[in-house]
Amino acid sequence: MTLASGNSYELLTEKKAKSVEKQILETVKTKNTKLSLDKETSTKIQMSSKLNPENIKTITYSSGDKSVLTVSKTGKITSKKSGSASVKIKVTLKNGKTKILTVKVSVK
Repeated sequence: MTLASGNSYELLTEKKAKSVEKQILETVKTKNTKLSLDKETSTKIQMSSKLNPENIKTITYSSGDKSVLTVSKTGKITSKKSGSASVKIKVTLKNGKTKILTVKVSVK
């Protein structure tokens, strides 16, 4: 079917919809699962280039040890002191499905 805007859409069977959802979830990845930082430096978590932002409702970040590193709402990691910590990334798709990713960070 073609919409007035010129775009088209297709109604999917439940099986096909689940297949598409699985394909989208497979693109929800970070470029790196491990990072190494010097003390008092920053870097940004980069998501896979295959991830289509139009499928994403929200992405939230949290630090496993805020004394070692902090992480902003935009995924910017700032190291505080030597040690290691994990950053948990919760990606919520527009259909409500979520995927949790973890990036292990060591600070020198």
